[in-house]
Amino acid sequence: MKNCSDLLTMFAANHVQRSFRERFVHEALKKKGKLQSRICHTINDVFADSYRDGSCPFDPDEPCIPITGTGVNSMEEYRWSEVQSAATSGFGLLVISTDGSKFYAETEHDYRCPSVVYSAPK
Repeated sequence: MKNCSDLLTMFAANHVQRSFRERFVHEALKKKGKLQSRICHTINDVFADSYRDGSCPFDPDEPCIPITGTGVNSMEEYRWSEVQSAATSGFGLLVISTDGSKFYAETEHDYRCPSVVYSAPK
């Protein structure tokens, strides 16, 4: 796996809203709680609407890296099958591929609305 900072910078350049790229890398490395809150509640600050209502881009045995999420250690490599249960819990999650080319993000659900999935590629 690449250096965490390099991987996050590359991922941000490919997928994160231009105005939020530097902040994304900073929060992913140093303020995970703040980034987790953004993924849960204001994901449109991070990703464009074109990623909305995506499907999971990962195969069960594919390696991936959780950036935020409840019940996973961030920035550690897992197989998607090990992370998948956190993706369906509705507590918010961001997982990227080990090369930064794709991702799966899920907002937090509440009593008024279900989780929304953002992903790439579609």
